[in-house]
Amino acid sequence: MKRLYTFLFLVLFAANCMAAGDDVKLFSLYPVPLKSNRLSVQINYSGSGISSFEVRSLIGKKIQEKSIANGADVISFDEMDVNPNGVYIVLAKDANGKVLEISKFTINR
Repeated sequence: MKRLYTFLFLVLFAANCMAAGDDVKLFSLYPVPLKSNRLSVQINYSGSGISSFEVRSLIGKKIQEKSIANGADVISFDEMDVNPNGVYIVLAKDANGKVLEISKFTINR
């Protein structure tokens, strides 16, 4: 279990380091920290190649997954109030399942 946490920390750290050089974010999350039952994801660029989003816990458990309809620029993850307080990640994937970007958020009620 300790190895898993170390691995996830390194993945998140590497993603943040790569993103630090790029001011361009493919998507934005709101409201952060999450205090309600709905997390909204705003797609910042229509040609980003994102086809789906996943919400995962820090231990890698998939919480929810949503595909993006053509032309959609905002999607919502509902029923987030069933998850305990903590840190979660959102993965943006392309049509082949490749992770394009990772962002983290906190549930804090």
